[in-house]
Amino acid sequence: MYPLALLIQSLVLGQWRARAWDIPSRLILAWPILYFLLSLKLDQLKQVSHFAVAGAWWAFIASAYQAGLNEDGRASTYFMHPTSFGNLVWILSILCWGAYEGSWRQRAWALSGVLAGILAAYASGTRAAWLAIIVSTMLAIAWQRTISQRMKYAVTLLLLALVLSTYFSVASVRERVN
Repeated sequence: MYPLALLIQSLVLGQWRARAWDIPSRLILAWPILYFLLSLKLDQLKQVSHFAVAGAWWAFIASAYQAGLNEDGRASTYFMHPTSFGNLVWILSILCWGAYEGSWRQRAWALSGVLAGILAAYASGTRAAWLAIIVSTMLAIAWQRTISQRMKYAVTLLLLALVLSTYFSVASVRERVN
């Protein structure tokens, strides 16, 4: 709906701002990717998840190097703005969950990719990625059926304490949020 609304607005006003099409173009370009992923068989999707883990680690290592080179200290890559980078690594970390099954080594591999993606998203300074991490973690906790209600409350309180302590102890986070 968003690209269609922007197209109608541009036609009615007669103004074509290229910068305004940045986000809608990403939404439009996401459909072929989603269609491709839906066309894969389950065993092929597992391979995508393993590549996502490798990609999350690659992004984390590259962003750790690049963060020291940026003026504002936000992690990115040579060709991607920190906001786009943060959102991309967050998507990679979600895809890593597909590799979470089997032996403890395979589960550790998947979790390491999730954590690498989360750390890279955090280092990007992207508030949208930060919010997405918090909200999706809360939803995952709420929908989890294998842990008790008491454990859900404990994990939620731990997450809340982590978020608040990060806010109050890290000046760059406080500045970005404020």
